[in-house]
Amino acid sequence: QTHSVASAAAVGKRLAHADKKVRVRGIDLLKSWLQKHPELDRVDYVKLWSGLHLGLWMCLKRQVQQELALSMALLMHDIPRWKLGVWMDAFWESMKEYCDKEDAKRVSKYCLLLRIVCAEAFRMLSLGGWSLSEVRSFAETIGHRYVQCNSICSLPRLVLEFNRIFWAELLPQLEPMPALPVEVILELLEPMCATAVSSSLDSLVGSIHKQILRRTPAVFCNALLPQLLRTASQKETPVKNQASLNETIKVLRSRGAVSNDAAPETGSPVPSCSPALHNSCEAATAAAA
Repeated sequence: QTHSVASAAAVGKRLAHADKKVRVRGIDLLKSWLQKHPELDRVDYVKLWSGLHLGLWMCLKRQVQQELALSMALLMHDIPRWKLGVWMDAFWESMKEYCDKEDAKRVSKYCLLLRIVCAEAFRMLSLGGWSLSEVRSFAETIGHRYVQCNSICSLPRLVLEFNRIFWAELLPQLEPMPALPVEVILELLEPMCATAVSSSLDSLVGSIHKQILRRTPAVFCNALLPQLLRTASQKETPVKNQASLNETIKVLRSRGAVSNDAAPETGSPVPSCSPALHNSCEAATAAAA
């Protein structure tokens, strides 16, 4: 199995080939190989992603980078669905290894990959009917990255990029649904809320508030507000974090959020979000075409 994983990682080197036919053939071989090996575990996936990152690293042209990033994102359809969380965790683990070694210019291609992979992950969750177990697994993966931010130098810029694109890539997957259970959004926002309370990294906390919590769609604000009120009132919450939470609460209230019985109960559906948007995977597919 180790030899097989090494061979699969070697395919990544073919993905940056100047000939598009060679790149497409490499992806097709990798897709077929993944489908034949559902037994792969996290360690195998990390090795595989390392090979894929090498292929992206070798790409110099923006269009080729975009096509390759899209092909990488779509590989999640070739693994067992119940391993999606493991696949995403391996993706993040391998990303930080590569970004540790790169300058800001080269990191931009990995930010592109991050955006397209996350967009496709949200689409996968949508296709699965927003299963709470799958949503929770995805949220836990993000939560682990937030925790690691205090000790790993490369992670903050990746996590900050994720915060920046979070709603832009999530909202297009909410729009097709006539109604969405509030639990889904609260589950996705759980690691952000927990980090906003406990983290001492100002850039991370500020990004969570400005890019995610304060941009929560109005239809979900009533459900989020009670959670923020509870955490802001806890004695163990650092004073600086309390101030940021209170500011976010003011922003949500200014948009009409309430913390009484008028708020929708957990488990009840809410109207769909608007306007309709297109995610990065769809845009990348159109560009590649």
